[in-house]
Amino acid sequence: MTENEKKYFEAGEKLRAVGASFLVSYLYWKIIDPTHTNWKLANTNNPNTIINNKEYWKIWIEVIIQKSPGLLGKNQIDLNGSQIISMAKKLLPLL
Repeated sequence: MTENEKKYFEAGEKLRAVGASFLVSYLYWKIIDPTHTNWKLANTNNPNTIINNKEYWKIWIEVIIQKSPGLLGKNQIDLNGSQIISMAKKLLPLL
């Protein structure tokens, strides 16, 4: 396994623990719109995993943009898959 493949694998494992919807919502709040607080509706996710893994943010967002909206719509933060992908696309150039 190449170093690049290892990094993507590690990033995927960490993203699974955080949750794609939570990640996008949190980063959107942090980087783009401080009035967006949907991420706070999740009662199980902790932003420390995101904060402590900044080197994966761009990889995570690139992967999320490629996901099916139907797979991203199952979350506790009142965002559908299309909204999550749209937010991710706005984040990508800022990372």
